[in-house]
Amino acid sequence: MKIKTILIGCLFFCVSVLDLFCQSSRGEKAFLENNPEEAILFLEEEINNGTASSKAYNFLGLAYFQLGNFEESVKAFDKGLKVPTTNKKIIAYNQGNAYYKMGKFLEAADAFSLAYSADSSFTDALLNRANAYTMNANYDLAVADYEKFLELYPDDSQKEPINELILALK
Repeated sequence: MKIKTILIGCLFFCVSVLDLFCQSSRGEKAFLENNPEEAILFLEEEINNGTASSKAYNFLGLAYFQLGNFEESVKAFDKGLKVPTTNKKIIAYNQGNAYYKMGKFLEAADAFSLAYSADSSFTDALLNRANAYTMNANYDLAVADYEKFLELYPDDSQKEPINELILALK
């Protein structure tokens, strides 16, 4: 019985992935096929033509990120944040990661704040914001975020390293 349930679950997953792939634009398909250069060309064209889906901005930013072009990545995410139908939580989070890679920790913290404000259960954004605050020497804000994370998840596997970091920052 369990095997049958697992097989049915796998079938639904495969159908869902196939459905997502079939409904994707050329740019999204190129991204999903791990071809960021081609994805950028198609996604830029789709955005400029007004035919892009709400996911296109995230895919475009991630494609630039994959190629190490973090400035263009940030710009793509910024455009996506201005589109009403996009997933602000994910786009802001990814933009924060691009800013972080650029060493722009204040901007990264702001982007992670936007992601966290969109969903207060999105603790990856909370931890990344704490890390950005640490890198920007905003230790009080970093400690507050680390403590908030431990308050929300007292049994997390990262508890000990986070506690050690809190002590060092204080």
